[in-house]
Amino acid sequence: MTSSEKNHFTMYGGRITGNTLALGTRMNAGAGVYVFSRSDFNMFGGEISGNEIIGNYGYGAGVGGFGTITINGNAKIFGNKITGNNGYGAGVYSSGTTTISGNAKLSGNQITGSSGKGGGVYVTGSATLLLSGNAQITGNETKNFGGGVYADANAKLYVSGNVQVTGNKDSYYDTQ
Repeated sequence: MTSSEKNHFTMYGGRITGNTLALGTRMNAGAGVYVFSRSDFNMFGGEISGNEIIGNYGYGAGVGGFGTITINGNAKIFGNKITGNNGYGAGVYSSGTTTISGNAKLSGNQITGSSGKGGGVYVTGSATLLLSGNAQITGNETKNFGGGVYADANAKLYVSGNVQVTGNKDSYYDTQ
């Protein structure tokens, strides 16, 4: 499909797992799923796990992109990793609109290099992050800021319902 088309990807089950993106290639985002601008990714079930970006400036080892991202239902994004410096959003990276709702769970995502932000979720630019329902962002980790969620200066963050952002770790102050 050409870049002028709007692409749609909807996931109701299954697994996207064990993919590796080595930086230095053309892409630096979305080892599991890459969402092109003007496109959307809707995840209502299944799992995205064990994906890895190796190298500096990686964006979204689980899901990375610039379009609309919806994580809902019983969807699970876990165990994704960025192993270089300046990694952003090991679970989800977005510069578009992202909704995490229902019983969706993001857990155990990790950025191991220095200066990483948003172990679970990173939103940047004029992005919007909507957290609602019983969504959980737990046990994610980064070496810098936002173990669970990092919203950049111009990003918008809205939270409602019984959302849990717990047990995440950033170690910026531990290493100073």
